[in-house]
Amino acid sequence: MKVAGIEVVLRPGFGAVRAYADVTINFDDGQLTVFGFPVIQKDGRSPWVGFPQKPGSKAGKYFPLMEAKGEIRRQLTEQILRAYQDQG
Repeated sequence: MKVAGIEVVLRPGFGAVRAYADVTINFDDGQLTVFGFPVIQKDGRSPWVGFPQKPGSKAGKYFPLMEAKGEIRRQLTEQILRAYQDQG
């Protein structure tokens, strides 16, 4: 499978979560869409991208819904931050 492109759609966030990104990864033979990457920015620091999580049964406990390593993680983070910064 080869990545043919990554598309990002931003939705408004609240508080330190400035936006949520829904990402579609286009492959040469199909596509995968993942919803809910938070773009987080606190106290004038640079924004960063979290990965989608699901709240657990205990308050404050969250569980990851997906994981990405290597080049695909770098590409996802870069594309999401670029879209966030371009929206201005």
